[in-house]
Amino acid sequence: FCNNGAGDYVDVDHTLCIGCGACIAACTHGARHGLDDFSSFMDDLRTGKNIVAIVAPAATVQFQGMELELNGWLKSIGVRAVFDVSFGAELTSKSYCEYIKEKKPPLVISQPCPALVSYIELYQSDLLPYLAPVDSPMGHTVQMIRDFYPQYNDCAVAAISPCYAKRREFDGNGRGDYNVTMRSIHAWMEGNGVRLPSFPKVPYENPPAERGALYSLPGGLLRTAERIEPGIRRITRKIEGQPEMAEYFQGLAREISEKAELPYVLVDCLSCNKGCNCGPGTEPGRTGLPLDRVENFVEKRSAANVKYWRAKGWSEKSAQKKLENTISHFWKKDACTRRYTDRSQEVRGRLRIPSAEQLNEIYAGMGKIKPEDFLDCDSCGYGTCRNMAVAVFNGKNKKENCYHYMLRQIQIIHENSRKEIRSQVNKVTEAGLSNLEVTQNSVDELVRITDEMTDIVSSSSSAVEEMVSSIHSIEDTINKSFDTTGRLDGATSAGQTDLDEVGRLVGLVEQSSGGLAEMSRVIQSISAQTNLLAMNAAIEAAHAGESGKGFSVVAAEIRKLAENSGREAKKIAGVVKDMKSVIDSAFEKTVSTRTEFENIVRLSAEVKDMGLQIKTSVSEQTAGNRMILDAIVKLKDCEAKVKQASVRVHEATAQVQGVIRDFVLD
Repeated sequence: FCNNGAGDYVDVDHTLCIGCGACIAACTHGARHGLDDFSSFMDDLRTGKNIVAIVAPAATVQFQGMELELNGWLKSIGVRAVFDVSFGAELTSKSYCEYIKEKKPPLVISQPCPALVSYIELYQSDLLPYLAPVDSPMGHTVQMIRDFYPQYNDCAVAAISPCYAKRREFDGNGRGDYNVTMRSIHAWMEGNGVRLPSFPKVPYENPPAERGALYSLPGGLLRTAERIEPGIRRITRKIEGQPEMAEYFQGLAREISEKAELPYVLVDCLSCNKGCNCGPGTEPGRTGLPLDRVENFVEKRSAANVKYWRAKGWSEKSAQKKLENTISHFWKKDACTRRYTDRSQEVRGRLRIPSAEQLNEIYAGMGKIKPEDFLDCDSCGYGTCRNMAVAVFNGKNKKENCYHYMLRQIQIIHENSRKEIRSQVNKVTEAGLSNLEVTQNSVDELVRITDEMTDIVSSSSSAVEEMVSSIHSIEDTINKSFDTTGRLDGATSAGQTDLDEVGRLVGLVEQSSGGLAEMSRVIQSISAQTNLLAMNAAIEAAHAGESGKGFSVVAAEIRKLAENSGREAKKIAGVVKDMKSVIDSAFEKTVSTRTEFENIVRLSAEVKDMGLQIKTSVSEQTAGNRMILDAIVKLKDCEAKVKQASVRVHEATAQVQGVIRDFVLD
C-alpha cells in the first residue's frame, strides 16, 4: 500500500514504504530510482572528513571478484580504512547461536534484511517479538570498529551496500552514517572512466571471515551458523523473495495466533530472491547474470577464506579452534542488541479497513458482482481484489486500474461502439446503395456513350481510310504529273533549242531571199538587154536582107526568149518579193515565238517547282494520315477496353449492390 495510484502516475507513500526496491525493478522506463548517500559521501571526502568504509559481501559479485581492488580505490579517494562485513556476519551468526542456546525462543526471525524488518514493523507487527534481538552483520561490523579500533573513533562510517533499505536500518540503530550503494559507485566509475584493475589490492583491516562471506547468498546465515551449531539446519526455514515472504509471514502469524506447533526455530529470510548479490542497490547488469555465475563468485571467495584459515599448518580442528577464538575475541555479549518499533499504527492511520457493505459497494463500482468477477489476478499489484478495494477505499488507487473493471468498460465501450458502428454502417450502406444506383445509371450512360463513340470512331475510321485512299490516288496523280512536268520541262528546253536553230535558219533564208531579189533584178536587166540586142539584131537582119533572114529568125527567137525571160523574171521578182515578205514575217514571228518559249520554259520550271512542293506536302500528309490511322486504331482499342471496363463496372456495381443489400446489420 506504499504506492498511490489514485492520480495520473503512481506516487510513493514513504511512511508505508519498506525500501525493498521492487518498484524500481518493475519499472522498465526508469521512472523511479533509489536514494542513497553517495553524493554526500564523495563531497565529505573532498572536504577532508575522516571516513572508514565497511563493504558488504555482495561486492565480490558486483565488482567481479575485485573487492580488494575496490578497497584500493576507496583508499585512493580518501577513505582511511576498509572493513569486511563478512567478518561482521561471523559475529552475527555467533550472536544468533548464543541467543538461541541461552534463551531457547520458540521462533527467531533473522533480521539482516532491513526491508523485511520494515515490513514486519509496519504490516506484520504481531511477529515483532520473534525478530532476532541482535543486530545485522553491518551493525556488528560498526560495533567492532567502535570497540576494537579506537584509532577510528573520530571517523564516520560509510557502508558500501547492495541495498537502499540500509539507510532505514542506520536511522533505526544509529550504526552507520552513509549508505553508499554499489550501483552508484559503478555508475560513477563508468562515467569517469575509472577501472578497478588499475588499483592495488588492499586487504581489509579486520581478520578474514570464513563462511561469513556466504551471507549475501540465500541461506548464507544458515550455512555459517552450521559451523557453530552443526544440527541447526534441521530447525531452520530458508525462504526468500516476494511475494513469497509476505505470504509466509502472514501464514506464520496465523499459526502463532492459533498456537500451532512451529516446526522451525530459525527463519533465514531475505527479501530478494537471489539474495543480496542482486539487491536493488547493485548494478542492473548483475541481476541478469545466470544464478550459478553470481553465486560462484561468492563460493570461490568463501572457499579461499576457508583455505586461508587452514594454510598455517594447523589441523582442521586447530584451524576451527583458531577461527572460533578470533571470532570470540571480537564478539561481546549484548554489545550488539537491536530493538524494534511497532509502526503498525502508522499503517492503521493511513489504511482504514472498510466494512463488508463498503467493500461490496466498491466491488459493485468495479463491476465485481459474480464470483467469477473476482480474478485476484494481481494486475493491480495488490495480489487480491480485496486489497485493491481497500486501496480504493483509502484513496490510494482508483477503479480504473482494475483489470476486470477496465475489461468490462472496454466491453461496454465495444458494445456501444458496435451499436454506433452498426447504425453508421447501415446509414453508409443506404447512402452507398443510393450512390451506387446513381453510379450504375452513370455506367449505363457511359456504356451508351461508348457505343456511340464506337460508331463515330468506326465512321471516322472509314472516312479517314477513304481520305487516305484518295490522297494516295492524288499522290499517284501528282507523281505522274510531276513526271510529265519534268518531261515537258525537258521538251520545252529542247523546243527552245530547236526554235533558236529555226530562227537562225530563217535569218539565213532572209539573207538568201535578199540575194534572190537581186538575182531577179539582174535577170530582168539581162532580159531587157537581150531583148534590146534582139531588136537591134532584127533591125540589122532586115538591113541585111535575104542573107540576114536566118539571123532575123534567130534574133526573133532570142527576142521571144528575152521577153519570156523578162516576164518570168518579173514573176520571180514578185514571188521573191512575196517570199521575202513572208520570210520577214516568219522571222518576226520566230523572235516573238522565242520570247514566248522563254516564258513557257520559265513557267514550266515554276510548275515543276510547285509540283515538287505539292509532292512533298502530299508525302507529309500521307505520313500524317498514317499517324491518324494508327491513332484511330489505338483509339478503337482504347474504346474497346473502355467498353469492356464499363461492362465490368456495370457488373461489379450490380454485385456490390447485392452485397451491400445483404450487409445491412441487424
